[in-house]
Amino acid sequence: MPRGHRLLFVHPETRPDKVWPIEGYRNVLRAFLDTHRDITVIAASGWDFGLDRVVSLDLHYELALAVLARSDLFLGIDSCFLHAADMFRLPSVGLFGPTSPAHWGFRLTPAGRHVWGEGSMDRIRERDVEEALRSIA
Repeated sequence: MPRGHRLLFVHPETRPDKVWPIEGYRNVLRAFLDTHRDITVIAASGWDFGLDRVVSLDLHYELALAVLARSDLFLGIDSCFLHAADMFRLPSVGLFGPTSPAHWGFRLTPAGRHVWGEGSMDRIRERDVEEALRSIA
């Protein structure tokens, strides 16, 4: 990672009904990275985002948690990594579809933003995710 860069940890994968499409992440990250030159992204994923400054690593759970603990920002779905980011009090954006952020969302981080698809990940709008991400950066 370049000196002086901040690290954005992205966790996009879990059970199928809680996954937001890769195109959404790709578009949001492209726009975000265009305006935040000091950000490098590590995605705990096997996905190929096809973007500079985005490194996908299919990490063991313990190693992924260690990387998350050293990160500056978090973006991801409702998962154990969202809850770990909350415990680490990272500025975070959580994506919710079939699960409710009122029940499963951030409790500890002072800079946690929820984007809820009200029952479906397909209802999450890229614009809302990008705005939430910019608000925590």
